[in-house]
Amino acid sequence: MAVIFKYIFYAFIIVIIYFLGISFYDGAFNKDSNLKEVTQQVTSNAADMINEDYQRTKNTLQDKINKVISESEETIENGTDQIESETQEIMHNGFKE
Repeated sequence: MAVIFKYIFYAFIIVIIYFLGISFYDGAFNKDSNLKEVTQQVTSNAADMINEDYQRTKNTLQDKINKVISESEETIENGTDQIESETQEIMHNGFKE
C-alpha cells in the first residue's frame, strides 16, 4: 500500500512541476511573482485539466452507453419481428410436429 502512495505522490510532484514549467514558459511568472500567485496559477491549471479530463471521459462513456442502448433496441426489435413472423407462420400453416 505504501508503494501505491509513493507513486501517487511522485505523479503529483510531476504534475506540479509540469504546471510550473508551463507557467514560466507562458510568462505568467516572473521575478516579481510571489508564492500566492504561483499557487493560484498552478491550482487553476490543475483544476482546468481535471475538469477537461472529466468532461472528455463523461462524453466518451455517454457515447458508449448510447451505442449499447441503440444496439440493444435493434436486437430487441429484430427478435420481436422474428417472433411475430414465426407466430404468423404457425397460425397460417398450423402446428406441425
